[in-house]
Amino acid sequence: MSLHEFSTRLKIASRTQIINRIGTVIGAFLMHMAIYLPLPFLLSYLNTSTPLTLAIYFAGAFLIRLYSGILMAGENFIYLKCATGAEPATLDLLYGFRNQTAQIIKLRLIPAIILQLVDIPVLLITEKLSLVMPDTTTMLEILRSGDYETIMRLSEELFPVTSLSCLIYLMQFLITLAVNVAFSQTIFYMLDYPDLTAGEILSRSISLIRDDWGKYIYVTFSFIPWYVLGIATFYFGFLWSIPYQWSVRANFYLELVRKRSGQKSERHVDVWV
Repeated sequence: MSLHEFSTRLKIASRTQIINRIGTVIGAFLMHMAIYLPLPFLLSYLNTSTPLTLAIYFAGAFLIRLYSGILMAGENFIYLKCATGAEPATLDLLYGFRNQTAQIIKLRLIPAIILQLVDIPVLLITEKLSLVMPDTTTMLEILRSGDYETIMRLSEELFPVTSLSCLIYLMQFLITLAVNVAFSQTIFYMLDYPDLTAGEILSRSISLIRDDWGKYIYVTFSFIPWYVLGIATFYFGFLWSIPYQWSVRANFYLELVRKRSGQKSERHVDVWV
């Protein structure tokens, strides 16, 4: 089966599962955004010009990542319910706050630390760019003037820092992608096997995705047009595309389990009903 056929099959199943539960999944998505987005929004206004405020920024960003993991557990719970024929509720989003909270934090600790470390050079190079790059108005005036000598001189002066920034941003993208794929199944696995330790869940879930990185990346990137559509519709399109993608991820997990076990499913049915 080709990657396209595999992705299409997952999407057809996911659409079928959530279309009759559209009010529930959109309600959960809106609740998720309402209780999550204010935190990074407020953090973005923190002045990071001093070592103390920079440390506060990174500490806050790290805690937000862990908090996001708790919310994601609720999303995973909702979409695994959809995928296994159980009826989810909007308040299932809060599953991670009521169940296995400590376990979720343990599972999200390693990826949160790695991504936080990757963010440090990105923030530093961004600060450097803001100091050396002319503001937008100045740049437009230079371009309109047609003063090619000034444009070339400015390009030569900015080349070292812009080249370094491109390398750092590329490094961040690749590491973030690798971390997100490697740990993509951990919360699903925890929900399916709640009696395992965090170490066992990490080991088994990473092993579960090990041979299917390409499939996961392909399915993830296949949603890029949906994100473009979401932006083009002033973000209203995300009311469908985000739940749709989360549903596909739940079905992807179940496909991995079926492939590994050779059975219809290994899931613990009592978790979902």
